[in-house]
Amino acid sequence: MSPISRLSLATVLASSLAQLAQADVVADPTFNIDGIVIVWSADAAGNAPVAVDFIIADGAPDGTDIIAGDAFTVVTGSLVSTANNASSGAFPFTVTGTPGGDFNTDTDGDGTLDGADAFSAFALDADVGFANATPQTSFYVASNTAFNISAEITDVDLGPAFPGFSAAVLNAVSLVMEVAPVGAERTDGGFSYGASAQPPHSGGEQAGFATPLTLPTLLAPTTVFTGNQRTAATPGSIADQSVRFDLSYPITGGTVAGYDLSLGLLNFGVTVEYTVFVP
Repeated sequence: MSPISRLSLATVLASSLAQLAQADVVADPTFNIDGIVIVWSADAAGNAPVAVDFIIADGAPDGTDIIAGDAFTVVTGSLVSTANNASSGAFPFTVTGTPGGDFNTDTDGDGTLDGADAFSAFALDADVGFANATPQTSFYVASNTAFNISAEITDVDLGPAFPGFSAAVLNAVSLVMEVAPVGAERTDGGFSYGASAQPPHSGGEQAGFATPLTLPTLLAPTTVFTGNQRTAATPGSIADQSVRFDLSYPITGGTVAGYDLSLGLLNFGVTVEYTVFVP
């Protein structure tokens, strides 16, 4: 083969390599993680802890919940579902002013006063009474963004009650919300959470809440919490990055701070629906 031929071959090869070198490979990764709020508590069957709402702030008003079905709160400090517990007994009291000290009648910790509770005889004096006649329930939230909470009464069950009972008794019941202390790991019902969490409001655990409201206020949707930061403070699991919202319904009888025997029998219930959303 002549040198010219060899040169020609080399030229063709170089031309082919040049064409290969000009091939384009484009990588254009896009990272878009929307606002996420995860609510966990108990499902309709009473299982807990269960993630019951998974809200994505995808541009839709208030975001989209991609988990269908109803959720229920748990009795504060436990994982006992109110789906199973709500009608199984009366709410407990704290007996105050006894010479031996105050004690709670809910000795088995299930959030109700019933035949499963038992306590020792207690001494009486002129100041012994009831306090903290307050049903208390909770749910948990983990988020990578700020969120708000609204509340609305969706059902009122005015059952048998003392003579003269009417819907006006709802005015004697308030809603008080708060976030349980944040900054260290907590344990409810043997389940740990909160080790990597911060309050959902920069003002602290008690910031962002509406003033105490009587239940009739909630006959229309009412914003009861406005947050301004995510609950996730440091890397961790969903449970680690969760805070607990506590819902208390204190009953006041006139000038009495709590239940008094003069109120007679109380047997009524309300269903309050809480909606967690990304503004």
